[in-house]
Amino acid sequence: MRILLGRIYKSKSMVIKDVRSVKVFLDDTRDAPSGSFCCVRTYEDCILLLSVFSNDVEFLDLDYYLGRNVKYSGLDVLVFMKEHDILVPAT
Repeated sequence: MRILLGRIYKSKSMVIKDVRSVKVFLDDTRDAPSGSFCCVRTYEDCILLLSVFSNDVEFLDLDYYLGRNVKYSGLDVLVFMKEHDILVPAT
């Protein structure tokens, strides 16, 4: 993964550029619902996406269990968000 100037997020599975808001879906096995969701599979990908688009997250769907032998869970994403003052607007 890498972050480029101009707010571009790029990973093996997606490229996002010039967005006004991001809907994040974190799950290690299930696909995101139809629509404009950014599906990420790992804690690290989710944290990177939230870091890049911290003020533009419109919706967040977190799976708690992210697989065997995985150090982090969906709850750890919430802890990261709290520590870095990343808020998702209430709908």
